[in-house]
Formats: sequence, C-alpha cells, structure tokens
Amino acid sequence: MKRLVNLFFLLLLPLSFLFAQEADTVLTDTTGYEPKSTFFPYASYTPETSVEFGALFLRQFKFANAGEETRPSFYRAWGNYTLNNQMNIGAENNFILPGEEWMFNGFISYKDFPEKFYGFGESQLDSAALMEWKMFYVEQAFMRGLGNGLFVGAQARYFNMWDVGFDDPEVWSEIKALEDYDRILGMGDENTSGKNASLGLGLVMVWDTRNSVLAPSKGFYLELSSYWHSENFGSTQTYGQYKIDGRKYFSFFNGESVLGLHTLMQFTTGDAPFREVGMMGGKLMMRGTYYGQFRDNHMIAFQTEWRQHIYGRWGAVAFAGVGQVAETLGDISASRFETSFGVGLRFNINKKDPANIRVDYGFGPNGGNLYADFGEVF
Repeated sequence: MKRLVNLFFLLLLPLSFLFAQEADTVLTDTTGYEPKSTFFPYASYTPETSVEFGALFLRQFKFANAGEETRPSFYRAWGNYTLNNQMNIGAENNFILPGEEWMFNGFISYKDFPEKFYGFGESQLDSAALMEWKMFYVEQAFMRGLGNGLFVGAQARYFNMWDVGFDDPEVWSEIKALEDYDRILGMGDENTSGKNASLGLGLVMVWDTRNSVLAPSKGFYLELSSYWHSENFGSTQTYGQYKIDGRKYFSFFNGESVLGLHTLMQFTTGDAPFREVGMMGGKLMMRGTYYGQFRDNHMIAFQTEWRQHIYGRWGAVAFAGVGQVAETLGDISASRFETSFGVGLRFNINKKDPANIRVDYGFGPNGGNLYADFGEVF
C-alpha cells in the first residue's frame, strides 16, 4: 500500500513542471498581459522561526490563448533556514487554464522544524516545551470550472511526520500528566521517536470572483473542503477534516483603500494527529499569537483588515481578529474568543500584477509579535 501511495504522488508532482514549461512559452496574452519572474534572497521574521534567511522565486503568467476573462496564474518556490535551526523547502502552484475551465492548486514542502509546544485542548503546559519533528507534505486539487468563478473537483494530500518528540525527560513526564495525553497521538514513548503518516482523499468546491489571487481588492472567495484519512489508505490514524474559508473584499476611493473580511472554520473528527487538528495563531490568522499555542479538534476564527495605498509601491494595513479552539462543537462559546490586532506595511514588487512583501506587528493574548513574509494574509 505504501508503494502505491508513493507512486501516486510521484505521478502528481510532474504536473507542476508540465504547466510551468507551457507557461514559459507565453510572452503576452491576447490582452497584453506580460508575465514576470521574480527571484530574490530575503531575511524575514516570525515568532515561530525567529530570523530566517532564504530565497524565493515567483512566476506570474497566463497560459497561451488566455484572455482578459482568465486571471493570472502563479507558481513559487522557496528555501530557508532559521536561527532556531529550522529548515523549510517548498513550492506552491495556482494554475488557471484559459477561459477558467480548469484550476489546479497544489503545495509541496519538506520541513525540519523544532517548535514550541503549549499543550492540547484545555490542557496547557506550565511553560512551552521544545518539540522536534520532520515532515514531508504534498497536496493537489483538480477543479473543473462551471462558470462565474465556480469550481468543483477532487483533491489528494500526503502527510508524513517522523522523529517527533522531546529531548528533555522532564518534559515527557509533564506531557504524560496532561489530562488529554491520550489525544496527542503518534508521539511515541519516552526517549523514542513518534511518527504520523496519512493519505487523504477529498472533495472541494471553490467560488472565486476575486480580481487577483495574490492581492485581491474586490470580489469574494468561498471554499468548502473535505478530506478523509483512513488506515485502509495506509494512514496511521483514521480521521476527517472539513474546512470553510470565506473572504470578501470592498474597494473604496478608486481602489486606494480596501476592506477585507475573512472567516475560517476547521472541524476535525476521529483520531487526528496533534498537528492535523485546528491550530490558531501564526502569520495568517490571529497574528500576534504563536502558531499552535491553541489547538484542538475544532477552530473558528474571524479577521478584518483595512488596506491603504500610501505612495508608489508602498501601502499600510490595520487588522483585528478573534478566534477560539474547542474539543467539541458544544464547547464553542462567545465567551471563549481570544483577540488579536495590529498594523503593517506593504511593498509591491509588481506594479502590473500586484504582489506584496509584508511586515506586520500583531498583538495577541500574550503580547506582541513581528511577522515579515511574502503575499497578503488573505
């Protein structure tokens, strides 16, 4: 079974390179769209990584025979290393074929990523513990366009995590004393390495009327997504994942100002690994909170952002959000929401098809954190 899984994803990966080669033959589309390739070394920061150094390649383009009815596609690849001795190598694609008849979204990543672990659910450690793990992850969605920005299709993902554990024996003792220890699956016994492996198959619907994928200023985005992981597929656990992702954008003053609204809900059933449940925080939702500080079966979060063009390539944002995690749906309560807020700067690297470098400072339940990254949050 594992050989079949590996073969399946081995066959998926060349799709990105196939589309990329076709894209490179495009000089301009019928509307005069000019593709652009951007490569730059960078230094960035998040509380999860500390300072990181790396390089990013971004290709923005349209496929041959794509007209103004077809939004630009992109693919990007990156590699970085952090002062916390973390490594991340990955690539992402968003391909929209002419006439928006098909859309292919995918992601592949390898991480060697020591990070802080705060506990699970209502059980929290007295202080964060350093957890170490390595992970390979790949997913790809294949969607057919039905018109007016509506796409439906199937998706597949493979998740493999190994060498999971804590070097400090005292941390192991504290972890085992947690009320929810039996829900922290696949972590192994003391002085051993835990592992998780999952193959997920699912369905996805995307309704996307945004004018841009990388820097939208009007339209909306709605994604309904599901994955099923089963031991019959070769997974170490059996569980389901369901996601609702809704975004709406309002443009004011001839596009100089944009108001963005974002709702994200993730629900997990079954015996999901500790890193496959709802996790709150990080650079994309609830900025100011360490990613995974709050994690449980279900997560719901809401954020809003005001984006303001300042001058030339420069812009600024102000944002605020609320969110919570819960073991059961019945535990979700208005009194349990955590809050975050902050401000940020933007620099546009492509005037003709905006793509921003961003720097944000967010305040969460335990103080403030700085984030520097590529692309809008949503």
